[in-house]
Amino acid sequence: MSTFLFVLTFSVYLITLAPTISIPDSPELVATAFTLGVAHPPGYALYLILGKFFSFLPLGNIAWRINLMSGIFASLTTLVVYQTVRRITGLLERGHSENDARARLGNGKGRGVAVFCAALLAFSPAFWSFVISAEVYHVNLFLVSLLIFSGLVYFDSGWGRHSTRSLCLTAFMGGLLLAYHTSNFFYLGVAFTLLWAKAWSDKRP
Repeated sequence: MSTFLFVLTFSVYLITLAPTISIPDSPELVATAFTLGVAHPPGYALYLILGKFFSFLPLGNIAWRINLMSGIFASLTTLVVYQTVRRITGLLERGHSENDARARLGNGKGRGVAVFCAALLAFSPAFWSFVISAEVYHVNLFLVSLLIFSGLVYFDSGWGRHSTRSLCLTAFMGGLLLAYHTSNFFYLGVAFTLLWAKAWSDKRP
């Protein structure tokens, strides 16, 4: 289902992708990504580096290649949202007893809810309207969604190698988010406060 969701959303985004630059920020972002310049504050260094890599693709013009990056990261965001909702519904199902009617619905219900949530995000006008051109939002949304997912995996796992990996991924995503936009410090404050609270509660007798 994850692969199908990615292919579906990316196919739709690819069909509706702008063939060249559009307004408002696309001309500036395409130019600064291609030349490795400095965009408007805070500069979006990580976005420009990623855009430079996409500009080397032997497809279409420079603007279309960087527009393509928006579509790819938007599809990856919907994929992470799907996996996050799947894990949340799994936690809720485990919270019910085996005789509970909601628990007997099993993974099918959780998968349906996850697909609905991911599709609702993917094809919402506010989200979709910025996918078709070079914009900074979807890379940031991908990193935030991955931060939430890795933190959720850490909360769901006990102490061990698996939880250590998810905690390291959460910290790595936090660093990338700070490199992307300074306003992400708010998300990091919330995330690491929750992680610290979990670590403290796990150590209590």
